[in-house]
Amino acid sequence: MSSDTPTPAKGRAEMGAAELGGSTPPAVITADQNWQNHLDQQIEQQRLRVRRVIERAHDRCLLVDNQLLIDFASNDYLGLSQHPQVIAAAHASLDQWGVGASASQMVCGYRQPQALLEQQLAQWLGVEATLIFSSGYLANMGLMMGVLGRHDVVVADKACHASLLDGIRLKGAKLLRFTHNQVSHAAKLLKNVEAGKRCWLVTESIFSMSGDTAPLAALADLAEQYQARLMVDEAHALGVMGAEGKGVLADLALKDVIITGTFGKAFGTAGAFVGGSQLLIDYLQQTARTCTYSTALPPSIVQATLAALQQLQQQPVLVSQLQQRIREFKSRAHSMGLPLLASDSAIQIIPLGCSERALSLSAALAARGLWIPAIRPPTVPQGHACLRLVLSAQHSDEQMDRLFEQLQQCQASWVKA
Repeated sequence: MSSDTPTPAKGRAEMGAAELGGSTPPAVITADQNWQNHLDQQIEQQRLRVRRVIERAHDRCLLVDNQLLIDFASNDYLGLSQHPQVIAAAHASLDQWGVGASASQMVCGYRQPQALLEQQLAQWLGVEATLIFSSGYLANMGLMMGVLGRHDVVVADKACHASLLDGIRLKGAKLLRFTHNQVSHAAKLLKNVEAGKRCWLVTESIFSMSGDTAPLAALADLAEQYQARLMVDEAHALGVMGAEGKGVLADLALKDVIITGTFGKAFGTAGAFVGGSQLLIDYLQQTARTCTYSTALPPSIVQATLAALQQLQQQPVLVSQLQQRIREFKSRAHSMGLPLLASDSAIQIIPLGCSERALSLSAALAARGLWIPAIRPPTVPQGHACLRLVLSAQHSDEQMDRLFEQLQQCQASWVKA
């Protein structure tokens, strides 16, 4: 065989590593081994996430492992998931439309209730149009992947939700992250953006893992100064903050802001939306792949969301009740010396530092009849483990008294060593 004759594949496979002029290749870690190593590491670092089966939910209580726990974890801020008229609307829709939407919105899944919800939601928020998605994650991903260009620059708060960040990264746009709620850092990043680059400024209004509020007025001024488009995720603000529960943006009267929000929190149902100009929504219908290639929301969920929106419009007392609960909680927490992060929202954070302390206090409170989960890295930064306590307009006086009684009993777990 001449020197320029290719070696048959079988012959190469049978040749030793030395004959091929290389070293012995390293052993390949199988997928199963890699998965197990990851899980072992999560256990060692106290990061393993475990789902608990909720056997029943009623009156702000959850039945878990045959134990009844007061729910201070869910985002059902107004209790609308259990509202009789919301439930009745879902039942009526099942009789009329059946269970599923059966297809994407672009095929035959775009049913009359969804068209009506998009119209009424836009009117309520004071935007030209809205587009509904099947989840908040899909809405934020679809928005980012739909409107961003590969050469765009996105300046985003470091605490923004994973769905926003993932959408930016998947699109391939340049992502610059500013220190949480630090307007001066955002300004510095915007100032240094290369001339001619299209720029976006992204934030949440109420941050899901800290409960604090973004300085939206200052960020809007920055966006105008540097010709950036402002995007705001109002998921945890709708039904909680602002005039008539319309969110933090409602009190600012800003123009050209792109809004995202969810129905799985204060509305008590499921799904999400993007709101803004008619041009934006028309464009997203062509470019938002998470909308185009996802089955539409079930009509029963959409009809229930319409009923929830009606309750928000007709019963502003729900929002005021929640705001009163927030004020009461903060006052009582301050009186007993309970450490809290600064928050005027329904999300109240008890900082504990390490995961071990957070898990220990959560377990102690569960044993005393309270469901308050520990939040650990990587959901929050290393050293910022905490308890995330969520208030609802439907928490009773007795349930709030029970909360503070048991927190007081567990004081040794939350005071700083």
